[in-house]
Amino acid sequence: MKIWLNDVFLGVFHSADEVESALADWKRENSDHIFYLFECQGEQFSFRDMWEQFLKDNIAQDIEVRIKTATPEKLRLELVDSTIEYLERLVGSIDDLAAQFYAGPDQAAWKKLSDFLEGLDYICQALELLNIDFDRAQFKQMLQELMQAMDSRDIVTVADLLSYEWSGWLRNILDTINSPSN
Repeated sequence: MKIWLNDVFLGVFHSADEVESALADWKRENSDHIFYLFECQGEQFSFRDMWEQFLKDNIAQDIEVRIKTATPEKLRLELVDSTIEYLERLVGSIDDLAAQFYAGPDQAAWKKLSDFLEGLDYICQALELLNIDFDRAQFKQMLQELMQAMDSRDIVTVADLLSYEWSGWLRNILDTINSPSN
């Protein structure tokens, strides 16, 4: 296995122990950095979630692996940027999604609503990681109302919640993240 670390060739390794030793040596000299992802054969993986198993499964392979590191501040800024980008997309699409439900949703609209819920989960996790203050009780209550409307197939309530609750909530969170104090 050929290992690159931040675009610097670390070497060719034949055992997981050799790799772990080399990474530990590098980490001692660069204690302000965090291993956060690795790339192999055009795919990216979370270092924390996947590295140990990947290394064990692939150490004997003749493949190139590129490990990326960053400082906590850089990771925070990247998370802020991606969260803002994601919020802007959600804010830009929520009125159209609500209109689809007012008009009578097709299967694609239900899929978009499911994707919207996944997006809300991402936003909530990002806000917690960034220590951005938001009313979690309000978030949970709004989410519960939306889930109940979805379960009962009450499309008017779904559309109303998107238009009047979630649209404002998302804009408020976007404003909060964009404020100079964050």
